[in-house]
Amino acid sequence: MGAVQRLGVRGRVGPWAAPGRRCGRDCPAANERDSDPLTGALNRRGLRSRFQSLSAARHPLAISVVACDIDHFKSIKDAYGHAAGDAVLVTIAATIRSAVRVNDAAGRIGGEEFVILLKDTTAEQSFHFAERLRGDIARISFPKLAPDRKVTCSFEITELRRGETLAHAIGRADQALYAAKNAGRNRTRVAATLAPPDDLTFCVCIGCPENRNPLFGPML
Repeated sequence: MGAVQRLGVRGRVGPWAAPGRRCGRDCPAANERDSDPLTGALNRRGLRSRFQSLSAARHPLAISVVACDIDHFKSIKDAYGHAAGDAVLVTIAATIRSAVRVNDAAGRIGGEEFVILLKDTTAEQSFHFAERLRGDIARISFPKLAPDRKVTCSFEITELRRGETLAHAIGRADQALYAAKNAGRNRTRVAATLAPPDDLTFCVCIGCPENRNPLFGPML
């Protein structure tokens, strides 16, 4: 594969690369409708709209779907309260926002789950992107949490198949999420791009005994 593309270009239009151009300029009403009010990320509607724009490109290249799930988020809220939980969500959302490029998109699709769409990006490139982001999040100090309380995330990556819907791609990524959680959290996994019918996933976690992903070779 070619050299890994460096992701992390700043500068974006509207909420997290707001979907579509409706009148040649940002539309406040559309931005509000397509945004998560807490974090400013795209909501499900906005993410679907942005996905449709990306997948309808005249000469579509690879699109990768990166699912990000905050580890042990319920225990954070139980121990420190909902306000602290909200602060964690806002901070992680801002960290993701600083990492994506202008033509990418990121949205919050559940309580503690975010989805990032990376345009013209292979699974290999997305893996390196997710690993950098995972490290950035793990180094954050949260004022509303105890000083020694670190927040980590698990990442799941899948490369979009031709004709595949966003919901199906996220579903495949979620299968890798469950594997990452079972393997101990705070790690990145990649779902097989050309998976067999039961959608087997391959681990790319350093040191994981299940590591056998042909995309990357041994990483032990």
